[in-house]
Amino acid sequence: MRNLIITLSLLLFITTSCSSDDSDDACTPIECLNGGIETVDCGCDCSEGYAGSDCSSQIDPSAILINKITITSFPLLKPNGDYWDNSLLDLLSDDKYPDIYVQLINGTTLETLYFPVINYINVEDSLSELEFTPSEPISIQDYDDNIVLAIFDYDEDEDPVTELMDSIELDLYFNTNNFPVESIFVSESFLSNVILELSYEF
Repeated sequence: MRNLIITLSLLLFITTSCSSDDSDDACTPIECLNGGIETVDCGCDCSEGYAGSDCSSQIDPSAILINKITITSFPLLKPNGDYWDNSLLDLLSDDKYPDIYVQLINGTTLETLYFPVINYINVEDSLSELEFTPSEPISIQDYDDNIVLAIFDYDEDEDPVTELMDSIELDLYFNTNNFPVESIFVSESFLSNVILELSYEF
C-alpha cells in the first residue's frame, strides 16, 4: 500500500511538472499591424517603415522620392480675366493660352529641386493632364521644409518673359499617413491640382 501511495505521488509530481513546463513555453499571439507577419514566438516581423511590438509605429523616412508630377488643373486665365499670352500677335494667331512649365522649390532654403526642360505649348484646356517625369527620382530629404511646386507661363514675346500662374505647397509627410504612393495637392486658390507619385527611403 505504501509503495502504491509513493508511486501515485511520483506520477502526480511528474504530471504537474509537465503541465507547468507546457504553460511556460506557450505564448499569446498578437495582431501584427501595417502588413507585419507573426513570428513563431508570437512576435511580429514588421514591413519596411514600421516598428514596435505590433508594428504600429511609423518610422520617419530618410528621404521621400518624387517619381512623377502630373498637373491636372491650372488657371486658364489671369486673375483679371486676361489671357496669359495677350500680346497682339498672340491674340491674332490664337496663341493666347499659356505655355506651361514647372519648378520645384525648397521655399525654406530657396533651392531649386527640379526644373524640367519640357513644357507644354498653348494649353487650351485647364483640365489637361500635364506630366513631368524626372530622369531620376527627385530626392527630398528636408521634407519638413516648405516644398513648393510653382507653375509658370512662358512667353518670349512679353515682358516679363515668365509669369507665375499658381503655386502649390506640398506637405509630403506626416507620421500617420502610411506612406502613400500617390498624393493629391491643391493650391490655395483651388484652381490648380497636382498628383505626385512617391516612394520612400529608410
